Amino acid sequence: MAIATPTPALDALEGTGHGLLAALPVIMVFANRSSPLVLGLAALLLTASLVGHGLGPTLTRKASALWLSPLGRVGMIALGWAAVSTAWSAEPGNSLRAFGELLVPVLASMILAACWQIRKPPDWFVPALSVGLCLSGLLIIVEVKLGFPFRTAYGGRLDLYVENRPTITALLLLWPLLIWPWQRALATRIAMVAIIAGAVTVSYSGAAKLGLAAGLAASGLTWLLPRHAPRLGIGVLIGLLCIQPFVGTIAGALLPEPLVKATEEAHSRERIAIWQSFGDVARARLATGIGFGASARAGQDAVAGEIVSDRREMLDVGHPHDALLQGWVELGLPGAALIAWMLVLLCALLERATKLNRLSGLGLFASASAIGLVGHGAWQGWWVAAIGLACALLALPVRAPAGPCSPSPPGRGP
Repeated sequence: MAIATPTPALDALEGTGHGLLAALPVIMVFANRSSPLVLGLAALLLTASLVGHGLGPTLTRKASALWLSPLGRVGMIALGWAAVSTAWSAEPGNSLRAFGELLVPVLASMILAACWQIRKPPDWFVPALSVGLCLSGLLIIVEVKLGFPFRTAYGGRLDLYVENRPTITALLLLWPLLIWPWQRALATRIAMVAIIAGAVTVSYSGAAKLGLAAGLAASGLTWLLPRHAPRLGIGVLIGLLCIQPFVGTIAGALLPEPLVKATEEAHSRERIAIWQSFGDVARARLATGIGFGASARAGQDAVAGEIVSDRREMLDVGHPHDALLQGWVELGLPGAALIAWMLVLLCALLERATKLNRLSGLGLFASASAIGLVGHGAWQGWWVAAIGLACALLALPVRAPAGPCSPSPPGRGP
């Protein structure tokens, strides 16, 4: 297959796409739900560039190969079950919107990963993204510590929690960037970690602090036990998945009162109550769940009538504040089984990864898992976009990228 001669217009499309991705951490500081849009636009621009270069069929094959991989196939089954489950949601329209919010960043991330298998990013991309990441961390520190001077200037919301999403996005993107050749200097890595750790520390997000601690611990464990760390990490998460319908009851019984009181600022007492209420819902709809995205209206679902009255109020908080529990609540036992299956396949991927990729991958996995277990709605677009972009970056080969106009031969990866 002939490859079209590169043109300035096509190079501009590719450069603009990578520029958007490099700016994404900073954009999130000022528009904290924007990452799905940025990710989607970047994927479209890179796709248009490849099609213009005559590599459209190659992109189709690469994307198909990702979807038909073992993890991709199980992911498609999970998406299919999620789509079917919207039929018994109390409000199918809301569930379909939630499904769309999930699907856009998932597809965009897969397309980016496929594009990068065909044409490696330009030389400036990873350094630019790293600079953007550090700049976002510094902006978060300035905003929180100085009372939001930039947001005040353009009339943005001034609540402390508005910087939680960009903080978490920066933390997740940190892990794949640490292993790139541009970051070979130890001082560069230390500076990146210090800036993002500083942003996490000053932020209002207890979930981000927990995610940073979990990621560092997982990376340390991987360094000490490189062969066993993936199974240990995945095993712990599968164990936590299995107890989710009872996690609120377990937490309420086992967590000592002094610890709960010490973490009240992170709303630990309220989280336990939320887990108890949604755990009751999970057990009441064990076979099917209440439908994808239906947690947002759980209080209006017929299942609310089956929950003891003093626990119904917490069903109106929007989601269970625990991604694994949300999987049980909305998708039932089939959904939980599919999540466990994907975790087993992820473990196999991490075990086959190079040492650096395993170290970074487990750091990312631990950070995302810890945040998901206490924080945000499982399917929120900004959250899925951050994880998806981090995974796409992690899938890149760890070597100096070629320039934008040197595609691999058709049908072959780099």
